[in-house]
Amino acid sequence: MNKEKYPPIQLKEAEQLAKNWREYYAKLLNAHLNENKQKTIVVNVDSNGSDIFRGFKIPLKDLKNILKVAKKYNKQKKKAEKINAVRAYLAMGEPEGGENNGIVHVLLLPVAGNKDKTVPPGTHSPKGSDLFTNEEGDSVIYDFTTPCPNICDTDSPLYKKIEPEEEHK
Repeated sequence: MNKEKYPPIQLKEAEQLAKNWREYYAKLLNAHLNENKQKTIVVNVDSNGSDIFRGFKIPLKDLKNILKVAKKYNKQKKKAEKINAVRAYLAMGEPEGGENNGIVHVLLLPVAGNKDKTVPPGTHSPKGSDLFTNEEGDSVIYDFTTPCPNICDTDSPLYKKIEPEEEHK
């Protein structure tokens, strides 16, 4: 990673970004859960509550597998066609019903070259193309369904409770 283009951020900024996310997601979840005007009970999801996912634990083994796919794939490609990034997509299980009701997922997959398959042929884009399978036809989409708060470091400052006095600073 180019440190000049994507420098590490300080803990204070990371804490603020995490706080912003939890407050935003709580508002979205409250709006969704209360959209039925016929209900007699109003749901109020707290930004500190267990309904707010805070992040994902991504096993190092899975990241190494993505790197292994990239190394093998890149051996056979020209520079402009090589895997040069990983893209993350947020996804969700069925919102209602089922055992994993509304569980949030993060999907990681390799990104190759500077062509974007969603634009017309012959058009180039710096976005890169998502790769869904390797040379053998096996999927290279990694699904991380271990969102916080299910598997979290609850002592982390990025997880901690948002105190009322902090909310009004």
